[in-house]
Amino acid sequence: MSSRPWMLPSPRRSEVAKENRAKRKGLTDHGRMKLQESAKVHKPWQHSTGPTTPMGRKQSVINGKVRQKGEFSVREARAQVKATRELLRSLLANTELGGVDL
Repeated sequence: MSSRPWMLPSPRRSEVAKENRAKRKGLTDHGRMKLQESAKVHKPWQHSTGPTTPMGRKQSVINGKVRQKGEFSVREARAQVKATRELLRSLLANTELGGVDL
């Protein structure tokens, strides 16, 4: 069983979702045309979908941190390794061992 019980789907909600999906019949040609016209007018691909306030961005970071396994995310760890290598390269470039490759 998961150590995070709040992340488990509710069986009742799962059944309702299955029933609702079964009711969908797909798009008609008229419905598809209306969606296409709406997309051309509103251009949703040009609008931001993420949080816009500083508090919202901070909460987004916190949400991501809850789900990671270690102290640092993979991206953060890679960035730290990259910064360390760049520091070593700059130090080596300014010493007599300038020919060493990292």
